[in-house]
Formats: sequence, C-alpha cells, structure tokens
Amino acid sequence: MFLLRLSSAALLTACAVLAQTPQIAYRPLRSMPTVEVPADPNEPVTGVVQTLTTPEDRGHAMQLLSRARLRLQLHAPRTPAFQISASFSSNRGSGAMTETWMNGQKWRWEGNVDKETAVRIPADGLHYALPMGGAIPPAIHLLRGAIFWAAHGLPDAQGSARSTTIDWNGRPATCLLFGPRNTDPSGPRSWDEEEYCIDDATGVLQEHSEVPGTYVNYTYAAAPYHGRSVPSGIVVMMGNKKVLDAQVTIADAGAPDESLFVPTEQMRSYGPVGTSTSAGRTMFFEPSASVSDRAKPVIVRASINGEGTVVSEDLSIASDLSLAQTALDVVKAKSFPPNGNTRELFVEVRFVNAGGAMPRY
Repeated sequence: MFLLRLSSAALLTACAVLAQTPQIAYRPLRSMPTVEVPADPNEPVTGVVQTLTTPEDRGHAMQLLSRARLRLQLHAPRTPAFQISASFSSNRGSGAMTETWMNGQKWRWEGNVDKETAVRIPADGLHYALPMGGAIPPAIHLLRGAIFWAAHGLPDAQGSARSTTIDWNGRPATCLLFGPRNTDPSGPRSWDEEEYCIDDATGVLQEHSEVPGTYVNYTYAAAPYHGRSVPSGIVVMMGNKKVLDAQVTIADAGAPDESLFVPTEQMRSYGPVGTSTSAGRTMFFEPSASVSDRAKPVIVRASINGEGTVVSEDLSIASDLSLAQTALDVVKAKSFPPNGNTRELFVEVRFVNAGGAMPRY
C-alpha cells in the first residue's frame, strides 16, 4: 500500500531527493539495521506473527481485507444517497463534520474545528473550496481519513504480508500486516508495516494503524446502514495520547436544497483544489551522535499547507524519546513542494550514523 498510496507531495519529494542524490548514497543508509519498534500500550499485535508466503494464504488475507472494505464502501456508485455527521473532541479543539453524498458528481462536505472551517464541493470535474487555498484543519483531515479509509485502495499485492490472531474486547480477531516490496519483516511489527485488525465473526474493521504509534479504533453501536457497517465511534491514539474522539451518525440524504451543491463565485475565483483524505508517507535521514550500528526512527504526522510549509505536527512514535523533539524540529524546518493543496504526511526521520556524506534534500 505504501507505493500505491503516496500523495503527490510525497512523490514529488521523493523524486526531488533522487534527482539531487546519487543512488549509491542511499544503499548503505537504507540497509542499515534499525532498532525494533518500541512497545506501545495501544499496539494489539504483541505475539507471534506469521509470514504469508503461499498464494492461498496471501489471497485469503486480501479477501479478508476486501470484505472489510466492502462493509464500509460509502463512496461507491451504488451507495444510496446519505448524510453522515460527526461531532468530536481533539487535541486541536472540538468540532463537527457533515457530508451529504448524492453521487460521485454531486456531494458536499464541510467541517469546523473551533473557528477554522473547510468546505468542499465538486463541479465540472473539479473540486472547489473555502477558505482560499483549500486549507483543511488537521483534525478534519484525520477524521475523514478514519471514516473513509475504505476508499484508499488495497495494499500492494507484491509487498510483504503477515497475520496473527488476537483477542479484541473479548472477541477473536485477525490482524493483517502489509509492508512494501523487497522487504522480509520478522518478529514484532516493523517500521514499514501497515496494520488492519478485523473481527472474525462480523468481518468489520476494529483497528487500523497506518504507521506504528498511530491507531484508529472503531466501535459499532448502530444498526447497519443499507448493509454497510458504519462506525458509531472513532478514537485515534497517537504517541500514546488520545488525539481524536468522534461520534458518528448516518442517515438517508432526503431532498437537500440544491444550492448546497453549487460552488459560490468566491470559491470559483479561488480556483480548484485537491480533496484527498489519505496521508502519504516519506522518509528523511538525519545524522546523530547517539546512533552507532542501528538506525533509530522517529515517525511524525505533519500537516502541510499549499505553499509546502508544515503548519502542525504530532509525534506518532519514537525509537528513542531523546530524539523526539529533534525529529519534530527537523520536520518543522522542511520545505515541501508547493502544490496549492493541504495534505497530510507521515514523515519518518531515520537517525543514522552515516560515517560519510549524507543525502541532500
């Protein structure tokens, strides 16, 4: 999934790095062993993890995840018109989000966190927004990614795949771990693996972790909506802190006022914007005197505005807490390619003792 779900910003960043740095400078850094992911009380996978090598086992894992996606595939051609609403508290403030979806060409969503507001409306194959530049509060980005995770696609079929069974609130569940190509993780969860935990009886997603340290937990107290299992509660933990707690409802859209789906002249004057809900992933190497033979990663989630400036960030996990603030400072100081759109990135700052020239960014 890591190759398929990189945002345009992450892709441009990676291309810029490769264009400036000889490939040979990357090989010793990427191949340097890393310390294990530290224990996290929110990590459900703590026991033995089985590597899936046969086509049958890998196919079964993909089918399990596909079924979970279908249980919450709201942005799909045959989805009945709906209105989904959420109220939440977050480490950025309290807020709400509402989306009215008639079909793929006719929808509107808006969200607010305290005094920050974002609106999106499609027209003529483009997306228009408020405020100017299409800024989205980080908590809204996080919430929408958690609700509409099923639209993000399946993991790379050629990447690594592992599974294990767990007890989730007294019920058996299966956790699937997917990593990038040309990797062979063993032991506990690796830094590159994305995790899905699915209830064995109902087939619904109970937990999703894009990167170690960030965990989205789902509860389902409401009746299914037209055969779809929409979570009634979403809690996001990051850096062992609760950063989002949301309550979600969904109902038929009814007959909303048509003016809701028409971009204002002000929106059109700002020009079109992007509307991605998923976070990309990228990596930077950073020299450190505290590193000897094993790299020490720190993962930060960053919100980046249209000019490529980091506007907020949260620590996801640190292999060495003494490096956490340094990693946050490194990410904050980075300039990302300006593309006019707000986006979210998981940035892995991999602290290394390079013993030579570092890549330039």
